[in-house]
Amino acid sequence: MNPLSQLPSVDRLLSSPALISLVDAHGRAVVTAMVRDVLAATRVAVKEGASPPDEATLLAKVGAGVTARIGRSCARCST
Repeated sequence: MNPLSQLPSVDRLLSSPALISLVDAHGRAVVTAMVRDVLAATRVAVKEGASPPDEATLLAKVGAGVTARIGRSCARCST
């Protein structure tokens, strides 16, 4: 089995309760972009030999990425 096929789809991650709340708080575009970024980086890592992470790990990375992106965005707005 191809290890890349073990990765969830963008839609599957977006339908998780954790990301639904992020979408409500920060908007679908921001969260969807981060899901795509995380999955793209994960695909590269898996192609280089890493084991595919579980869904909880991917969700945590998306949450951290959205928080960081929003934080950077807000920091720029206050200067």
